[in-house]
Amino acid sequence: MGFPTNLLLTIAFLATAGLTIIAVLIYQMSRSSWRVGREERMLQAVLKASPAMILAWDNQQIIRVFNLACENCFGLSHAEVVGKGLREVGIFPEKFLAELNNGIDFPFRLRTERHIAAGNHRKIDWMINHLKDEELGLNLEIAAGQDITRLVHIQEDLESHREILRAMNEKLSQQRERQRRDIAEQLHSGAGQTLVTAKIILETLLKDPALGKDQKDKVGQAVALLHQVVQANNAIIFEISPRLLYDVGLVDALEALTRTVAGRHQLKYDFSALGQIPRVSEPAALLVYRACQELLHNAVKYARATELSVQISFLKGCLELVVSDDGIGVKPEKIIKRAPRQGGFGLYNIRSRLNYYQGELQISPVAQGSEFIIKLPVQPEGKDGSNADSGAVG
Repeated sequence: MGFPTNLLLTIAFLATAGLTIIAVLIYQMSRSSWRVGREERMLQAVLKASPAMILAWDNQQIIRVFNLACENCFGLSHAEVVGKGLREVGIFPEKFLAELNNGIDFPFRLRTERHIAAGNHRKIDWMINHLKDEELGLNLEIAAGQDITRLVHIQEDLESHREILRAMNEKLSQQRERQRRDIAEQLHSGAGQTLVTAKIILETLLKDPALGKDQKDKVGQAVALLHQVVQANNAIIFEISPRLLYDVGLVDALEALTRTVAGRHQLKYDFSALGQIPRVSEPAALLVYRACQELLHNAVKYARATELSVQISFLKGCLELVVSDDGIGVKPEKIIKRAPRQGGFGLYNIRSRLNYYQGELQISPVAQGSEFIIKLPVQPEGKDGSNADSGAVG
């Protein structure tokens, strides 16, 4: 008895359909496998070509990835490293490995220094992160590193040149101060004394009873003019070189400066010296004085202040000058960049000179006005560094 034709056709159709489905599945699996293989090869190519060092290890700290950039930097081959422990290879310092065992927060930044063969020294910045993918079965810690040896050397060279420039700038500043002092001395002992002598002679002549009224009026006018010239000459001397600083010391010079600026512009002022202020070197005293002079000028000209306050103190080996005003306030970044006034110094130059002496300038707006704080480490002069500020500085 034969099978019905329809049944045979149905069986044949089902068999063909089944084989087709199996073939499609096999084809899709092969395509998927090819795609995974292609992506894996692409990933390997990226790792190999990456300029960054890529290093990865599992939760047992066994190295699983060590790319070409790592090989070139450390002089170790892929075969020499992969499969070995982090501690055995010695790429990272022991302190980091201890932290790694105790648990670190990712991402984690690390800088290492390593001596390579032939005396080669490398500095490397690492960024370390954790990769966990349950679907792919990945649980790795990955470190991406960049060799910054050359960059560090460039930065060190740049800082060295900056230090040379700062030293040259300070030397020039001190030379300018000496020139200013010489000019002020010449104005005082030369033109100043001559003007004062001429004024005294005319004042004596003014008392002569034989002098007529018209003559007395003219001599009186000459005396008044000479008085103005003497005052102007003294103002110039005061501006270009702080004679009081050399004669009586920093504290008295600062008080006279504050009083003079406030009086010239009809402002209220307050000056205070807290505790004992030691005598310091001439460059340090001049720097503090010039800084105060510039800050008072800014308060008058730009902040339009009506009250000034200057305070000087010495604590823990540091001179601290606080200058405040009740003006309109300033933006720190704007005032620092302001060009020096003619004959002035400018806060940019003041800050640069403070940096040279490891000092600092802080600018902070207050409720009304501004407050400037200058801190300058100094070595007190005199026996045991205990002499109070008096007499000539330096």
